[in-house]
Amino acid sequence: MKRRDTDLWILFTNWGRIGMGRGEYQTTPFSTLEAAMKEFKSVWRSKTGQDWGPFAQFQVLPKKYRLVETTKKVCNLSEISLNFVEKKEESLIRRSIQDISNVEKLKTYAKEIDRSMWCPFGHISEASIKKARSILDDCEKNVEELEKVLAKENHTDADVLRVFETSRSLSGEFYSTFPIADFEYGAVKIFDNKDDINRARESLVRMSEVEVGTRLLTGA
Repeated sequence: MKRRDTDLWILFTNWGRIGMGRGEYQTTPFSTLEAAMKEFKSVWRSKTGQDWGPFAQFQVLPKKYRLVETTKKVCNLSEISLNFVEKKEESLIRRSIQDISNVEKLKTYAKEIDRSMWCPFGHISEASIKKARSILDDCEKNVEELEKVLAKENHTDADVLRVFETSRSLSGEFYSTFPIADFEYGAVKIFDNKDDINRARESLVRMSEVEVGTRLLTGA
């Protein structure tokens, strides 16, 4: 970022948000763009394990940062106002489709999704939802593993830390597969207890159902 009133370039970095509130950030001033870019590329290589270059050539490496695709300037279905004239259908099939694609019902249903799991509808693929469910299953198994470790009288701090590191890794994989609306700048939770995991599952089920409804609605 460049300050308007002077030749000063600011490099902004943000880290440590998964399971750590809003995380931490740092702003570093530079007198030239070249110096700022040099530092940025150094940080990029440190965090991703590869040189700065085209995103198409980016490779996911173990224990390194990943790229997450986000969609800009999309509308939440629950915030769109649409006025339709209701028509009484005689056909059972047509009535069923009418109920499934009812705008007001979809809006009400969408508003009940956990806000921490909100994503723009129409930009959620069933494949992403399926993979996210699989990751949550792994998170649950990891929680059960933690319970077993803590139940052992001779468990060590290293044993507990190993399980928590797995929780952090799985949570990062979940958010890279299924980036939520506040993923870029806000706090994101770590899935280290069954209550949070089950709430996320419920949200995924609801998102999947709303996704089908919106496709029927837009295809009508």
